[in-house]
Amino acid sequence: RHAQSKEEKREMERLIKDIKSDFRTEINKNDKKLIDLNKHKGELTVLTTQQSLFGMSDKEKKKFDKDAKELSDKIQKLETDIEEIKSNKIYENAFEWRFEFPEVLNNDGDFVGFDVVIGNPPYFQIQYSNYVNIDYFKEFKVFEKTGDIYSLFFEKSFSILNNLGYLSFITSNRFCNTNYGKSTRRYLSDFKIITLVNINQIDIFDEANVGTLVTLLQKEKIENNQILAFELNELRDAFNIQEFSNNKNAKIEQKFFNENQWIFESNEILSLKNKIESRGVPLKDNSDLKINRGITTGANSIFIIDKEKGDFLISKNPKNSEIIKPVLKGAEIKRFNVKPFLNYIIAKTGVNISDYPDIFNYLEENKFALEQVYEAKKGMKKWYELRNCAYYESFEKEKLIWTRLSNINSFAISNNSEYSIDSTSFAIGNNLNYYVAILNSKVIYFYFKLGSVIWGNDGIKWFGDFFDNIPIPIHNGNNSINIELIVNQILTLKKENPNADTTALEKEIDQLVYELYGLTKEEIKIVEGV
Repeated sequence: RHAQSKEEKREMERLIKDIKSDFRTEINKNDKKLIDLNKHKGELTVLTTQQSLFGMSDKEKKKFDKDAKELSDKIQKLETDIEEIKSNKIYENAFEWRFEFPEVLNNDGDFVGFDVVIGNPPYFQIQYSNYVNIDYFKEFKVFEKTGDIYSLFFEKSFSILNNLGYLSFITSNRFCNTNYGKSTRRYLSDFKIITLVNINQIDIFDEANVGTLVTLLQKEKIENNQILAFELNELRDAFNIQEFSNNKNAKIEQKFFNENQWIFESNEILSLKNKIESRGVPLKDNSDLKINRGITTGANSIFIIDKEKGDFLISKNPKNSEIIKPVLKGAEIKRFNVKPFLNYIIAKTGVNISDYPDIFNYLEENKFALEQVYEAKKGMKKWYELRNCAYYESFEKEKLIWTRLSNINSFAISNNSEYSIDSTSFAIGNNLNYYVAILNSKVIYFYFKLGSVIWGNDGIKWFGDFFDNIPIPIHNGNNSINIELIVNQILTLKKENPNADTTALEKEIDQLVYELYGLTKEEIKIVEGV
């Protein structure tokens, strides 16, 4: 640390190198390798001593040679392993930063930390590696079995920073809005966040097709802080980044970057988001609704038949209607109402298929393919059955139904006992007309786009953790009743004419929903993008 010249520093480096090369590790007498070595040496001595006392047959000689070689090989390997440990072979090319950077030590040789840590840590999910069962990782506050290894590098880096030191990483941005990223978000939000640059639709690295986040943080506890946080969807040059960083809307209060999803919007929009959340109960906690997913058949092309074929089978034998049910696909689910179904599904398990000979004959034609379905191969179901489902009877009830992947909020009421497939979700329960209105409103579309997962060019995933937490005002009061009355008008018009224009009625619903969330005129303009 106190070298006065390059020559003196080089001399110290040579001394350190000599010290490192002379390190040896002592082997404890209770070490398993040493115990096994002594055991095998004893076995070899006994073997050779006993066998030398008398003559051996060819068969005995062959066995003696085999046993002696196995013991000799084990002894040689253990002796090599032990010598490598003693000579620190494993550390031969190790990088010991306390030697390489003596500046991180104080005058007493105690570690005080780095001023700056900069890096591009590796990206891979821990659960798909060999490290998931290593207890060492589980001591990290940010450890999640389903998480990514780069999260651990954040925590490790802060542990080697000195107070007020800086950390800057370029990583995947997935932790910003995933469930497994919650612990990472919580951990980082305890420090001073200086800059967050979210590069979302640009492939920065040729070998990694992921969104990228550049972070700059300081090891300092802070109550109030303004972050320079913005999102880039195009990247031309450094001046392009400077343009965004100079934007006054890029300064965001750190209070918005907590354990919840990190959303790169203005203070104005994030404040509105918080207000919407404060006026509702998370959808998953709503006692009125029970949400399920449509049926996963494992063989849609076989279990789903077109309406013409289904009508023929039912007309041939009305009993077939017991297991042939109308089914909706995503294309038939529109806003507020569903279009007439175009397909049937063979949708029962636990039946005697011989009671339905026409259906059995049809399925038997596809027996080989049906036997390849995972549950059938594992003996978990008969080849002609659907996968087991605990809520088949729910499909028979009136329900709120929606497509799981859509660029708009398309929630509808289904009341003709239609089943649905796994590209859809549905809910049964009370006050369905109220919930279909809220979920189809402009407020929910505005809110959900802030934190939803975008699939493809413009598809939105209407499921997952963010969906489960959509804030819905409790159903009560005149506004709720008025909303339901308007929905009844829309459903009546759609029943008479599926293409009926209900725009005016939907605008009335939006105004009532704005009141439920207590939005001001200025906030309504933000929601409507005015």
